[in-house]
Amino acid sequence: MHSAPEHFTQESIAMMQLTADQMALAIENAQLYMKLDASYRSLGKAKQSIETYSKALDHELEQGRKIQKNFLPHKIPHVTNCEIARYFHPALQLSGDFYDVFILSDHCVGLVIADVSGKGVGSALFMALQRSLIRVFSGYARLQYSLESRSQETP
Repeated sequence: MHSAPEHFTQESIAMMQLTADQMALAIENAQLYMKLDASYRSLGKAKQSIETYSKALDHELEQGRKIQKNFLPHKIPHVTNCEIARYFHPALQLSGDFYDVFILSDHCVGLVIADVSGKGVGSALFMALQRSLIRVFSGYARLQYSLESRSQETP
């Protein structure tokens, strides 16, 4: 440092001030670049986590679709003088749409066509519950009918 106050001219002071301002901007830009770079790396890790989760979710939904497909009848019972056809194509991997065809007795067939409100996992689970209940209670009705018929036959 110089002890003489007149050692620096206004011009040299202005030049040093300009240089200091430019250095401050360069430092600020470097800091912002480091923050931006860290943000990009963090975003890349988040994207990778989301992709991993998405793949796992897709796998789970595919498993759910296969399970739901197994709830549908694989073979349609033959009904005399009647043709039953089927086509099932859900809008999403899982849905609340379902159908079922099953034999109730020698002369009766159970036919269910249903569309649970909504789409997705919740509707598919509700559909599975409904299908099971329909099957159980249709069997209960047959058993009850059979018991009532037999009780009327015996004196």
